[in-house]
Amino acid sequence: MSIPKDAKKKLEKWEERAQDLIKEAKQSTGKKKEELKKKAKDLRERGQKQVKDLEKDIKKAEEKTKKSLNELKKKANKSIKELEDIWK
Repeated sequence: MSIPKDAKKKLEKWEERAQDLIKEAKQSTGKKKEELKKKAKDLRERGQKQVKDLEKDIKKAEEKTKKSLNELKKKANKSIKELEDIWK
């Protein structure tokens, strides 16, 4: 299953922010570095939450697809049964 476009954009934006923060952290020292550590921790937590939310969304979509396929399969089997009854 592919990742929804909006979720992919969110993850790409998160990755971009993380890379900017990494770049800034490498150039910083002292108090600024501590602030960046806090931002990095917050960003990591938000990123992890986004990934979990995305996993839930994908799982829901898979379940919905599976349910739809099962319903189609039941309808097809019912139609086949009706046709077999007609041919008897």
